[in-house]
Order: sequence, then structure tokens, then C-alpha cells
Amino acid sequence: MSGDGARRSGIGMFGFLTTLVAAGIGVWIGASHDGTLVPLTFTIAGAGLVSPATVSLGIRRFGQPAVLGMMSTTRWSHLR
Repeated sequence: MSGDGARRSGIGMFGFLTTLVAAGIGVWIGASHDGTLVPLTFTIAGAGLVSPATVSLGIRRFGQPAVLGMMSTTRWSHLR
């Protein structure tokens, strides 16, 4: 696949994986619910720690931000 077809496949895969992760988090919160907000709080805290780590590893591995279009600073403008 090349061009537009590959891009659409990537978008579809991203949508599927996002839904799969969201469903897994929902199952985790539902299974660990004990009548308090503690499971939800720990899940949100965990997601808050995983997000920057994922971005940091992605930049370290590939040497550039994952989404170039959203970077409006001149620091990354040469990568567009």
C-alpha cells in the first residue's frame, strides 16, 4: 500500500487501538470499583505518568515530535 490507502489504514488502526485501550481502562475501573474514587484517581494518575513517558520515548527514538503539524515553534520548523 502506498499513499492515501496506507494513510487510511493507519488511521483505522489508530482508531481501533484507541478504542481497545479505552475499553481496557473501563474494564479495569469497573472491576476495581469499591464505592470510592480511589481506583479512578489511581487510574488517572497512572495515565498521567504514562503519557509524558510515551512522548519522551517517541522523541528519543525517532528524534522528532510525533505530530509535526501541531508544533508551531521554530525549533521544529525545519522538519516539516
